[in-house]
Parts: sequence; structure tokens; C-alpha cells
Amino acid sequence: MNVLMTAAFAVLVAFAPVLHAQEAAETPLQKIEKQLQTEGLTGLVHGADHDRGLYVFAYHLPGDFFARYNLSLTTKSVELKKLLRTLGRNDRIFVKGKFGGQETPQPHIVATEIQVLKKNDNALEAPAGSWQKEVKLPEGLANLTEIVVQVHAIAGEGQVLVIEYRDAIIPVVVAPAQARWTRDLYRGDVIRIRFEIQESPGRPTHLVMKPMSEQKPFDMLQRLVERHNKVMTITGRLVLFPKSPTISRDIWAVEEQLAEGLTRYLTLVNFTETNGQLEEWDKIDKKLRALWNEHKSSVFEGRNKYINLAVTIKATGTVTVFDANQANAQIHLTADKLIAGDR
Repeated sequence: MNVLMTAAFAVLVAFAPVLHAQEAAETPLQKIEKQLQTEGLTGLVHGADHDRGLYVFAYHLPGDFFARYNLSLTTKSVELKKLLRTLGRNDRIFVKGKFGGQETPQPHIVATEIQVLKKNDNALEAPAGSWQKEVKLPEGLANLTEIVVQVHAIAGEGQVLVIEYRDAIIPVVVAPAQARWTRDLYRGDVIRIRFEIQESPGRPTHLVMKPMSEQKPFDMLQRLVERHNKVMTITGRLVLFPKSPTISRDIWAVEEQLAEGLTRYLTLVNFTETNGQLEEWDKIDKKLRALWNEHKSSVFEGRNKYINLAVTIKATGTVTVFDANQANAQIHLTADKLIAGDR
């Protein structure tokens, strides 16, 4: 090693603790922003609402599947706006740009480059029809001051809240003083919120929770995490989430009807291994697939799932809710605890 290399090595060693401290202090979002501005990010389209101009980009930090960030995706480019209108859920895309919307706790990507790497091609035949938007915004909220909703997502220590109102996905502005009420919410919770429509920005529609004072701005009607580790029986229509870039196998679920036209989906799983195989889960899959195929003419395409309108099942097992933003609660059960029909 020559003198210059030795000196450089000594400098690196001397500053190593400082460099590691700087790396440790860098938050995941800072890392994402840095990569967004340099080599770019590859991820999936989580949502694409063309009517409202609302797009969400999902990015997983390398090496940690559960470190997933859903980021609003916007652009100032006319050409890229046209491209956004061609995107669908689970399309794999490449994005470069920068963060915008710093005045809100929800990071927004302002894209300067978008490339479609792979279109999602897991569509199934749906002879019974497909989902058409029911709730128009903001018209569907006119003259309302409170509504019953389901929590769709929660982040930013409670300051990022997204709700489901019937079949509409709506972002909610949470004031810093209100975050103490929202930070412990779970995806799937059912709440009654008091609100008004935020005037600006007018697109997409945002809600503001009322009151802004010390009074709680919502009522808890059903807290999902209270079901964790409880044995329950849920009866509802059979649902299929086809395998995709984020799930390696078809996932079956049961539809639970909630208040005010809301629905919740609980996935049917069994993670017990026998000789390295998920034999019981495979039995569940075989049993439900046979029911599904028997009534293929009744398959309906939902917003992000398929529902068999002719098949009702009764599922009994242990409900698990491990994380506040878990995609769906799970029912851990055996194949013999699945009964066709509501008997």
C-alpha cells in the first residue's frame, strides 16, 4: 500500500464512527428521497384512480419486505400525466424525481421520469361483471357532516390517515393536535368521523376532521386489533386475491359485511409446516378452488380482488392482526373448519 493510499485509509478509519453515525441518523424516507433523485426507484403501482387523478407508488426498502412505503405520485409533465392514466394496480414502474408536498406529513413524489417495466397481467375472467365506482366525490359527501368509515391506512404518527367510505378511498387531513387520537388506529377499524371537505387542494378530495379542539374528532365503532388471537366464525362470500408481484400464491378470503355498506376481507391461511410443506394451507386452497371453479360463471371483478357471488362460506379459526397497516386480518384455520354455505 503506497503512502497516499495509507493516508487515505487512515482518514477513512478515523472518520468511520462519524460516517456510521451519519448513516444511522439517515431516516428511511431520506434514503428513498436520495435514491429517487439519483438512480431512481423501482416499485409497484398501489392505486390508480384516473377520475380523481390520484396515484400511489409502493416501494419496499431492499432487504426488508415489511418496510413498505406508499407515496403519492404526481408530475408536472404533460406527457407523464398521460402515462399515469395508463397505469393499473400492481404495474411495475421505474420513477425518478423529487419529494414535494413538504407542507404535509404524506410525502409526494413529483416525477420527472416514469417508465413502465411490466404491466400487471394476472387478470381473471369475470363473467358476472366488474366494479363500477358508486361514490362520486365530492358530490357523494354533500350536506354530510359525519360518516361511518373504515380505516384504510395510517402513518406518520397519526398525521397520515386514509379512509374507505363505501367504495371510495379518501385522504384525511389530520391536525398535529389530533394525531394523539389517530396514531393508534389500525387498518380495518370502523369509526364515525366528523368532517368538512377541504377547499384546497380541491383535487383529489381531502377531508378535514372536526372539531380541531381537544375534543376527539371520531367515535370508535369497531377496533380490529381487539380480535387478535380470538377464535371467531365469519360468514360471507368467497373472495380471491390472485398471486401478484407482492404475493407468491393465490390468497383466499372471506368477505365480512360491516355497517354503512362497508366490507372487510379476512384472508384464510395456515402457516403450519409439515416436512417443510404447507400441507394444511394446500388443503384449504384445494377445497376453496373446487368451490370457485364449480361456480365460475358467478365470478365478479372487484376493485382489487375477485368475488364469487354464488359461493358463501363459513370460516372458523383464530384471527390474527400483527400490524397496524396489515393488508388484511387473517383467520388461521384448518380445511375442515371451512363450510360451504351459511349453515
